[in-house]
Formats: sequence, structure tokens, C-alpha cells
Amino acid sequence: MLSDPQQAELNDVRWLKSSGEVHDPDFRCFGNMGDSQGLEIVDVGANRGQSIVSFKAVLPDARIVAFEANAFFGPVLSEVATWYEGVAVFNVGLGRADHRAVLRVPVVDGRYYWEEGSIRSDSFEKPWVKARLASYGAKLQFEEYVVEIRRADSMLRDARADIVKIDVEGAELDVLSAMEDLLDRSRPLFMIENSDWHSVTAWLSERDYLCYQYLPDDNLLVPFSQACTNAFYLPAHYDGPLASIMRR
Repeated sequence: MLSDPQQAELNDVRWLKSSGEVHDPDFRCFGNMGDSQGLEIVDVGANRGQSIVSFKAVLPDARIVAFEANAFFGPVLSEVATWYEGVAVFNVGLGRADHRAVLRVPVVDGRYYWEEGSIRSDSFEKPWVKARLASYGAKLQFEEYVVEIRRADSMLRDARADIVKIDVEGAELDVLSAMEDLLDRSRPLFMIENSDWHSVTAWLSERDYLCYQYLPDDNLLVPFSQACTNAFYLPAHYDGPLASIMRR
């Protein structure tokens, strides 16, 4: 049984599905992948399921394995998963080791901003995060919840990912650096909502990945060398289906 706030989140995602649209225009990039049969997507930080719906809008036959540590979204994601074939959801986060972590959720003037919860308390000290939360209202507080984190390489032992999307509010490098086995095995494309652009880009650069930004209006991936909301990382010698829209 969903609570009223959970039902409201589910209604938002249901509306997105009925519209046939994506929640973020950057997801249109993956429409250039062509036939999605056999594609596998790993979605880390699935939130209320909007990324699942957006991926399915452009890659309807892809399989998706989604992870979300925030238990508030667990029942919502479970319902979203029933809408599609080939979607599995896990109510855990991914990291370097199995452990429990404290998730801090901002509450502004009594309203919970569940989608901005983070296990990295230092992420709330970044100037742009402070400014965003200040724009929501006057009184900022935090609620804390214990969440489960599982070792990424263990959870993804059998995965052969073509695309990995990471949106974890400041813990990007913690997740990414725990995926060494998957990276070596699959050399996936990464879409990362970056709160830690410099560290993430340096880490992937050492593994022969290049950073791009997607321009939805032009349907182009262009080289990028500064922070942006969604950064795309492709192997340096990538020659797959997105090569046709890349500017090197």
C-alpha cells in the first residue's frame, strides 16, 4: 500500500509514461542506438522511476537493472517495474563494499525533497546545492535514514551492460570506482549526472574514456571539458551506433 506522498510520485511517473516523452531531453541521445533488442542498461539512482520510463521510451526492448537506496521510492519503483518486460529493481545502493549508510534527505519548510537525498553529507556543502535548496524556501532541515549499500561488482557479477546511468547526488565516484569488473568486461557507455565532475572525469580518463555533452536540439555529442549536468563518457576508440552523432 503506497502512502499519499508515494502515490503522488507514482502519478507523476505514470503521466510521463502516458505522454511517451522523456523526463530529460538528454535521454533522447540513446534513441540513436537503433534496435534495442538485447541491450542492457544499469540504472544506479533510479529515484521514482523516471529514468526507467525515459529509457523505455527510446529503447523499448532494452533490459534494465535499477538500483535505488532510498526506501521511500521502493514501492514506487516496484510498481513501475510491472509496467514493462525486462525491468528488475533493487532497493539498495551500490558502492565498494556491503555496508549500511546514512541517507540525508533535505526538508524545506516541511516539504521533503526525496529525490535530493544523499549519503554524502559533503554534497550539501557545495555552493550550487546550497543555492538550490535555499531557493526552495526559508527553513532547511535534514531527515536521516539508514540505507543498504551493496558491493557493485557483486551485484553486477552477471551483467553485460551497454549503458550505465549514475545519478547519486555526490556519490558518483564511490559507485563508479566499484565497477571495475563491469567496465573491463563490457566497456559500457556512461551517462552520469555529475556532482563531482572533475574527479569522475579524471578517473574515467585514466581508463581511456572521453567526456561528451549531448546537444538535444542538434542531436550531437560534442567533446566537453567542464562541468555540466549530464556528462556522457564513451571509450576513446568507440565505433558503435552513437559514433554517427559524435564530433571528436
